[in-house]
Amino acid sequence: MRRFAFWFLAVLVGLLAAGCCCKETGKKAGAGTAAGPGPATTPEAPEEPKAPVVKTPDMDVTASQLQKDYKANEVAADNKYKDKLLRVTGTVESIDKDFLDNVVLRLATGDMFAEVHATLEDSEKSKAAELSKGKRVRVVCTGGGMVMMSPMLRACTLE
Repeated sequence: MRRFAFWFLAVLVGLLAAGCCCKETGKKAGAGTAAGPGPATTPEAPEEPKAPVVKTPDMDVTASQLQKDYKANEVAADNKYKDKLLRVTGTVESIDKDFLDNVVLRLATGDMFAEVHATLEDSEKSKAAELSKGKRVRVVCTGGGMVMMSPMLRACTLE
């Protein structure tokens, strides 16, 4: 009997916790429901479409220079490039996908074991499909530091 009571209470507490954590979709805080009174709400006007945000890079750099700077001093290179908006120019070494199905451009640096990895935004997939090895590209990305001797770039768009 004690075991039954323990499991009953455990399930009850779990259901209550799940009910408290879940939100009803489509309702605003304080809005009334059909079952009870609440403040009257007025329908909101639809939002106007926003213009695309134009990103202005903090600096221009080549893939080779990015690699050289990280190889010389990772700490100094992080201070210069990490979390900054960069316009990176380089030659496509390969067009791949990572384990999360993101498109990754590998830009040649002159060091066959240390390419610059530029992870593209999902909106750039169709453009990436038209690229080929050896093509010169410019990407605007956020610097992401260095992993395994390769500079990383994230949230990249092709120019």
